[in-house]
Amino acid sequence: MCLVTMMDKKLYLDRRSLIITLGMLVIIIYASLYCFRIRSDTDPAGPFRTLLAGWKTLTKPSDVLANILFYLPFGFFLARSLTTFRSAITVSFATSNGFLLSFAMESLQFYIVGRNAAMSDVYADTAGALLGSIAACLSRGFSFGRPGNRFVVLLLASWLGGRLFPYVPVADLHKYWDALKPLIFAPELPPMDLFRHAVAWMAIGVLLEALLGAARSRTALASLLTAVLFARIVIINVVLAPAEVVGGVAAVLAWALLSRLRVGAVIVTILFVISVVLQGLEPFRFTSTARAFGWVPFRSFLTGPIQLAIVSFFEKVFIYGCLVWLLTRSGCSWFASTAWGAVLVMTLRLMQVYLPGRSAEISDAVMVLIIAGIMRLISDASFDQRSKPQRASSPIPS
Repeated sequence: MCLVTMMDKKLYLDRRSLIITLGMLVIIIYASLYCFRIRSDTDPAGPFRTLLAGWKTLTKPSDVLANILFYLPFGFFLARSLTTFRSAITVSFATSNGFLLSFAMESLQFYIVGRNAAMSDVYADTAGALLGSIAACLSRGFSFGRPGNRFVVLLLASWLGGRLFPYVPVADLHKYWDALKPLIFAPELPPMDLFRHAVAWMAIGVLLEALLGAARSRTALASLLTAVLFARIVIINVVLAPAEVVGGVAAVLAWALLSRLRVGAVIVTILFVISVVLQGLEPFRFTSTARAFGWVPFRSFLTGPIQLAIVSFFEKVFIYGCLVWLLTRSGCSWFASTAWGAVLVMTLRLMQVYLPGRSAEISDAVMVLIIAGIMRLISDASFDQRSKPQRASSPIPS
C-alpha cells in the first residue's frame, strides 16, 4: 500500500537534504567497513546465519547508544528529502531503509578483519533511523526564523550532546555530593580550562542571539547554564569541574556587556579562534622529533573507546561548526570562512606531530569541510518547503 501511494503521487525531493543523506551514506559505509581488510578464514555458517543466530544477544549500552546516534542523521535527512508525503509514509520509508542499510553493513562486516556482526547493532541502527525520521517530520512545521538558524540549532544540539553524555540521570545523594566535591573542596582553576569554557559559553550566547535576539539571549544564556550544570550533577559518572562553573558564570557576565555592543559577535569570534589555537597546541611541550601524521580520516574515532569517541565527536562538531559560523556571522563569506577554518585546523594538526599525546591526523580538517558543507546546504529557505524546492538567491544569510 505504501509503495502504491508513493508511485501514484508525483515525487518531489529536497535536493539539499538528499545530498546530505548521500554524504551520511558514504560515512556509514566507510565507518562500517573500516579497516577494509578481508578475513582469510570465515565461519562456514556464512554472514546471514551468523548474524541471525545472535538475534537475542545485546551489546554494551554505550555501543547501542553510539549506533542510535550514528544512524539518526541518516534517518533525519532522508525523511527531510521526501517533501510531499505524509509523515507515516516518510517515517516508514526512512526506517526501512535504515534497517536494510544496517543489515547490509553488518552482513559485510562478517568478512572484515576486527569487526563483529551483531543483530543488536541492526536494532540500534534502525531505532536511530526511526528517531531521526520522526524528528524530521516534527520539524517540518517548526519555524526557526531565518533559514540560517537551523544550523544554529544543530550546533546547540551538538554542544548539549557532548555536555550531557551519557544522558542517564540517577537518584543518588552520594553521587550528587561526589559531583560537587571538587567545586567545594578543591577549586582548581587551570587558566586554559577556564578560558576554554568561558569562550564556549560566550559563543553559545552568540548562537542564542541569532535565535532569540540580543535581549532575550542574555536571560536564555543564564538559564541554559543553570540547567546544564544542574543536569551534569544528576547524570551518572559526571563530576563538575570548577573551571566549567566559573567559566560559565564569567561568560554570562561578559555576554551581558558584549551583547550590547555592535562588535560583540566579532570579539567573541576572535576569542573563539584563539581558543581553537590554544586547544590545538596543548600541552605546549614540543618534541625534537616528529611522529607520523595520520592520513586515514576518522581513525581515532573508529579505534578508540566508544564513550570518548561520542563526546569528542559532539565537541568537535560544535567547535568546528562554530568556527565557520562565527567567521561567517562576523562578515566573511561562506567560502572564506570554510577555507580559513580548514587551513587553520590542518595547520594545527600538522604541528601536533611534535606534541606528545596528541592524535595528529587529517580527521579534523575533513570535519571542518563536511560541517561547512552541511551548513551551506541546510541554511536555505527551500529546506523547509514541502513542495518542489525553489532556487534560493542567498543560501547563507550573514
